[in-house]
Amino acid sequence: MTLAPCDINDEFPALFSIDKVSAVKAMTGDASSRKYYRLSTLSGQRFVMQVAEAFSGKNSFSYGREIFSLAGVLVPEIMACSPGKGWMILEDLGDVCYQGKLDSKNLSSVLAPLESLFEANLDELKLKLPEAPQWGWFFDFEKLFNEMLFFKKHFLEGFLSLKNVDLGFLENLCRQLDTSPKILCHRDYHTRNLMEHEGKCYVIDFQDARLGPASYDWVSILLDPYSPLPLGLRDEGLSQFLQLHKNLLNVTHQNSLKEFWSCGIQRMIKAVGSYASFKNLQGRDEYLTYIVPALTHGAEAFVKLKELGFVDSKYFDFERSIESWMTEVKKRVKL
Repeated sequence: MTLAPCDINDEFPALFSIDKVSAVKAMTGDASSRKYYRLSTLSGQRFVMQVAEAFSGKNSFSYGREIFSLAGVLVPEIMACSPGKGWMILEDLGDVCYQGKLDSKNLSSVLAPLESLFEANLDELKLKLPEAPQWGWFFDFEKLFNEMLFFKKHFLEGFLSLKNVDLGFLENLCRQLDTSPKILCHRDYHTRNLMEHEGKCYVIDFQDARLGPASYDWVSILLDPYSPLPLGLRDEGLSQFLQLHKNLLNVTHQNSLKEFWSCGIQRMIKAVGSYASFKNLQGRDEYLTYIVPALTHGAEAFVKLKELGFVDSKYFDFERSIESWMTEVKKRVKL
């Protein structure tokens, strides 16, 4: 899609009536079908334009932004939108994300939004935005296990050409996770979706937020394949999660660990399925290098869960399965 400054000035006359857009530059997108453009005006102001599917009223992005903002999470402002075209003008947060930059100095900033989501009063948020679709979206058994089937289709069968792999352990895992207390989850809380702007952590890509296990987003950042954490920092974040889980949801230490490591397995397996699908469906190779880090985290989570006594002996072979998958990936992908 080619856009000229005049296209945008004409579509948003109220925003760009005086200080007009003078340059449009395509930005590197995410793994979705959305397109992003950086807009520069005559005075040097910068905005980001998101191009997605046309909508009427508000879309899931608009609702997600409102929900997160009301929960106390920093998110980009929506400056203007054209629902019929699917165009949205957003505050420009710059290009600096937290990938490869997490350390002891900024970990608390990155975990602060998760504390806010943990503490958010869902009843109050639902009263303020009762029509938001996010309240009807869940990480329930159906959703969690469908992601495992997606992993089987795109990674095991589509990428490794393995057939008839038993998903019994993962099915059982998803059933157990479905019983966990649910809070508001971002769904994709990793370092590429966290922007450092004016010394603060802003959250993006929140349109698919839903209700799910409290550990889901914590697992996503503490076991992030894009930006693996040193063990000490990960343990620091895990301790913070365990304390919040106990204080706010009255979950015991052992059950909190069980949920965290169970969710760690599901989340990493889901990520592997996504990385493989980008190759299979879009021909994109750049995500393949993250498969081994994700499987490594998944294997570690399995060992932790087994050491806690939460894995039935009939599923012990799952650890060897992950190891064999990693061996095959290393033959196919330059790391």
